Amino acid sequence: MQKDDFNNLTQDGTKPEGKIVMRTLRIFEAVWESSIDGMRLCNSQGTMIYVNHSFCELFEKSESELINKEFTTLQPFDDASYETILNNFRLTMAKREQKYRFEGEFTLWNGKKKWMEVSNSFIEVEEGLLLLSIFREVTDRKKSEVDLIAAKENAEEANQIKSAFLTNMSHELRTPLIGIMGFTEMLQEKLSESEDQEMLSKIMKSSLRLLDTFESIFDLSMLESNRIEHQFQLISLNKSIKRVFDEFQFRASEKAIIFRLHLPATDVQGMFDKTILYKTIRNLVDNAIKYTSRGTVSVKLEIQKSAHENFALISVNDSGIGIPAASVSFVFDSFRQVSEGFSRGFEGSGLSTFYVTLPLQTETKSLSHDQVTSSKTYNKPRLLIVDDDSIARDVMKLILSKDYDLEEAFSYDSAMETLENEKFDAVLLDIMLGRDKIGINIAKMLRERDDYKNTPLIAVTALAMTGDKERILASGCSHYISKPFKKNDLLSLVKEALTIPG
Repeated sequence: MQKDDFNNLTQDGTKPEGKIVMRTLRIFEAVWESSIDGMRLCNSQGTMIYVNHSFCELFEKSESELINKEFTTLQPFDDASYETILNNFRLTMAKREQKYRFEGEFTLWNGKKKWMEVSNSFIEVEEGLLLLSIFREVTDRKKSEVDLIAAKENAEEANQIKSAFLTNMSHELRTPLIGIMGFTEMLQEKLSESEDQEMLSKIMKSSLRLLDTFESIFDLSMLESNRIEHQFQLISLNKSIKRVFDEFQFRASEKAIIFRLHLPATDVQGMFDKTILYKTIRNLVDNAIKYTSRGTVSVKLEIQKSAHENFALISVNDSGIGIPAASVSFVFDSFRQVSEGFSRGFEGSGLSTFYVTLPLQTETKSLSHDQVTSSKTYNKPRLLIVDDDSIARDVMKLILSKDYDLEEAFSYDSAMETLENEKFDAVLLDIMLGRDKIGINIAKMLRERDDYKNTPLIAVTALAMTGDKERILASGCSHYISKPFKKNDLLSLVKEALTIPG
């Protein structure tokens, strides 16, 4: 069927039905010629009998080069492929099994490659069965998809590099802080002069601020990379909020801020990640006090009930600088503050309140609780301190030497040698012991020995990213404390570890 055949088919205007056919064909021809998609009619033998202008442009051939040619001339097939493809086409036409719609990359007769989306439909005419194929080029879209996948892979790789960097930085920053904070705490107990105490207090305060800052950065990074691993357990919200409130009472009194706590009479419990819950409440209270120069900061816990579920509503309200309406849109952006740069000041509209809404689910999973009772008393238990950092060993010795007999090992090899010949009541184990030497290997080795199968192995480590504690405890250690630590925290943990069930 040539192009002129359309005109020939519409000459019979003597009957009403002929006029309908003529009108339909004219509409079809108008759509055919104006379509931006390439359109092609093939007969059952694979011969192209009609193509539109867009099809010619798409395949870069003229109409005269396409009409009455097999469709296989559009692509550079060899002779064997040519016959196979043409025979397959004729077979699928006979069975009416052509794919209705598909997408693929086409190599044109001139070697160019184009991605096309193709839709097929059968048309019955007096001459026989025809196949109408509509081609739409989607090369740009496919390129965008490929670029998007590449960008995603690059972002994931960059994220992994960032995570590795932050993990290393966490370790490197925590390690010197244990010396700064540990010796500062020791000196606070030894020095009585008020001037000395004031300076030591400022050192400790600055150290804690530095520790809090980079922990916040690491937490933000983990959230952005979606690497937060939740550890849910049944927690009392009353106790968690009271803990934070007690922690900030001194800071509030220093600024003469009225600090209020409102808790329900009945204890509110739910399944939460203890660490994330504590940090969330603490950060809100910290900001409220930090940006309130006078007035009131209130922390409140309420219960909101619905037909299907109960919620805990935690609110932190302050009369501080507030947040201007124009700045609300970006206050949750990474590393952004309402006031920045040299003009940084604290100007707002006054009152501000932050809310945290938590679902109260108390039966989602079973819990196991470590129950420890004391029925056996130790007289100067022997402890082995394994750490390649001499300052960290010195701090631990100062804290523990009064109550325990101490031995120390400064490397993986020296620890292995000492443990081979001696028995200790507990081992304080640094996890990173130089290149390719990790304390986890010591823990695994000891757990295979009958004499150390139940010995407390306390991980004392600067590995404190989300999930580190769980991985370390799952690898053989019985207890965990992160560097830097406070004196009483280490003493309490060692005492707990050495308490033997009766």
